[in-house]
Amino acid sequence: MTTISYDPFAPAAAFGPHVRKVDTLDELLTQSDVVSLHCPLTPQTHGLIGKREFELMKPGALLINTARGEVVNEPTLVDALKSGRIAGAGLDSFAIEPPANDHPLWALPNVIVTPHCGGVTEEARRQVSLMTVRNVLALLRGDTVDQHCFVTR
Repeated sequence: MTTISYDPFAPAAAFGPHVRKVDTLDELLTQSDVVSLHCPLTPQTHGLIGKREFELMKPGALLINTARGEVVNEPTLVDALKSGRIAGAGLDSFAIEPPANDHPLWALPNVIVTPHCGGVTEEARRQVSLMTVRNVLALLRGDTVDQHCFVTR
């Protein structure tokens, strides 16, 4: 398996030796069998994945959104799923939570939904804890705090 990553803000050192960094989101979308979103909701990421991006994705690709619901344009996601443009989606958040009982994504057999806790794993908690401790210690020592841990809105 090849892991491809796109992050316009992370330095090259942030990627492990087994991760291939690409320069554009378009490049990532055209090459990925599974697209997993892990970005904050900002003005730049609102509606990041829409009709154009679904058309760039490989036929049969999967979309996983453990970020924020509004990162994905939900009506175009529904269209991409119904048309078979993408094979399925795993969603951990919706644009409006909780989603209405008649939300069209509930009726689709190629969608898996988790209650905004899909990214809460032992490993994730361990990494967040370690990152927090490292940054607190750095701050107390007067060292530089890892700026990738903060999002300014």
